Amino acid sequence: SHQGSYSSATVFLALAIAPPINYLVEGRLSAGIFLAALGTAGLISFPLGMLFIRFAKLLVVSERRAQQAGGSPSPNNAILRSLLEISIDMQTADDFDDLLQTVLGRLHALYPAHGFAVVIHGERPSMIRYLATTGLSELDRRRIIDQNATEGDGRRQTAVAPDRGGAEPWQSQAVRGQHGRIVGTLLIKGSAIDQQTQEMISLFREQLAAAAENKLLQLELDKLANTDALTGLHNRAFFNRELARLIAHKTGRARLDYCVIAADINGLKPINDRFGHEAGDRLIA
Repeated sequence: SHQGSYSSATVFLALAIAPPINYLVEGRLSAGIFLAALGTAGLISFPLGMLFIRFAKLLVVSERRAQQAGGSPSPNNAILRSLLEISIDMQTADDFDDLLQTVLGRLHALYPAHGFAVVIHGERPSMIRYLATTGLSELDRRRIIDQNATEGDGRRQTAVAPDRGGAEPWQSQAVRGQHGRIVGTLLIKGSAIDQQTQEMISLFREQLAAAAENKLLQLELDKLANTDALTGLHNRAFFNRELARLIAHKTGRARLDYCVIAADINGLKPINDRFGHEAGDRLIA
């Protein structure tokens, strides 16, 4: 019911905001703006809403079978309830790092014998954009970072699990978004996982994929809005925000390293003076 409230609130908020904006811009109101607002809100909430409906159905069926059998509720019900709660968190969370940590915290509470990590990839195979861990040691966390620091041939699509020389094995599972696109990796440390647990963890992966893909789409839109037309590089506003994010990651839970490299172009003014600013632009590009 909470999830339905959030989705409804999104639709009604869009319908309440869109008409005044349309009136201020166009000087008139039209029926089309209501349909556009309704469609936009639907596109935003559809993927998470479908996951919520799926989990709700599974939970209802599981509880009904338990009642018919006259036994206690299945342990799977706790897992399905956690999935429903994550759906609500995904609708309301402002901070993606906190959302990842919440998802892993719920996973670890259900499977305390295992440790978990989520790696959300950057633009290069060796780049970690987001990292969250739970139930793992500082050494494990450091190994995850170190073993993904080597770019190799550039074709790797999933994060590399730490060396398997330890007492407990590791699993590496791709987090796939729409159309099979890999957006991250779920790493699991601990004893072998049975088929039923694998199926439950796959539901958590679907939640992660939906949240990560939405966040990465938001970053892509932000990138397009803050890109210099001449060079294709990000502008100063984007740099300031990205630097603040990296500083927060270094001092926060993820503790991901970063560096800043400054470059300069020598002799630009003589090129502009002798050959014109178009030639200078080509040199900059």
